[in-house]
Amino acid sequence: MKFDSNIMENQTGVSAVKILNYLFIIILLNGGLSFAQETLVPERVFQNVSHCILSGKYIEAERVMDQFIREYPQEPAGPLFKASVLQYECIDYEDYSRDDEFYKLLDETERLAQEKLSSDSNDLWAKYYIFAARGLRGVRASLSGRLIYGIVKGRSGAMGMLRIIEEDSTFYDAYLMAGSYQFWKSVEAEPFFWLPFVSDERRKGISGVKTAISRGRLNGPLSNTVLLEMLLEHDPEGAAELAEKMVESYPSCRLFSWQLGEAYKKLEKFESAVRVFSAVAESIRKDEADDGSGELRCWWKLAVLSKSVGKKEECIYFCKKIINLGKLESVYKRQQVRIDEAKQMIEEFGNE
Repeated sequence: MKFDSNIMENQTGVSAVKILNYLFIIILLNGGLSFAQETLVPERVFQNVSHCILSGKYIEAERVMDQFIREYPQEPAGPLFKASVLQYECIDYEDYSRDDEFYKLLDETERLAQEKLSSDSNDLWAKYYIFAARGLRGVRASLSGRLIYGIVKGRSGAMGMLRIIEEDSTFYDAYLMAGSYQFWKSVEAEPFFWLPFVSDERRKGISGVKTAISRGRLNGPLSNTVLLEMLLEHDPEGAAELAEKMVESYPSCRLFSWQLGEAYKKLEKFESAVRVFSAVAESIRKDEADDGSGELRCWWKLAVLSKSVGKKEECIYFCKKIINLGKLESVYKRQQVRIDEAKQMIEEFGNE
């Protein structure tokens, strides 16, 4: 399965493009305050957490979820929402140091949801939480390089969402993950479209995601990240246009900024990409939660872009910034692959 680089490239060579397709469909994009088969779907909590993430306030988002978990320890939404917050942090900072906590939260999510199902096998929200947890497992595993396991878990979650839709076609929240799966499955199957039994479901997938965004119980701005990932693959110009709107509306949300920068990168709009990634670098440089790795990633993206468009001097400039940040021990440990490749690029240009 191909994993292109759109939002960020990690050191295993696995990007966040397909990963984010599963990530942002999981749970924080969906759920309103209702009681479906007695399983709680806390709208107010979602709104608070969503606002925190859109403002780049991850610690505050965690506090909101910790309080909810204390008040409703029997509800699977709590640990799943908390795990989703950790995953957003992981994507933004490219930091996997809390893996143990993350997986324990998903274990608890599935345990609590199974308890709900034991008393009511028709509880669609309990099923939804289980499939969402599986999707998050797939996301995390893929990010950390365990591709086969990640694909299996991600597919399991998506197929579960499709079964929910079969049971209730008006369960619009499930269309987000199902539509994303249909889209990316078709992207991977494109070389085989000539076969009569292989169909192109990219447009169907996009339509499903748009349906979820417009008709789901709760479709906040974060749900646009899923659509943006598709557009980055299918329509980079459209991705840039949408991302520009989202960055304008939510300037503190680096998730949209990463996507906007990637859109410009795909379109080879060098000056625009420099502007966006430089702004992200400045933002993350001021963030005490980052050790310098985030800024380095910005310069790495621009170094790669510079090389691809033949801008030798600019490439060398960004590579030197990467190497300089790599002098910090913590940064070098996390970014050794990129630092070594930056040195190699400088050597290549020096030999021309």
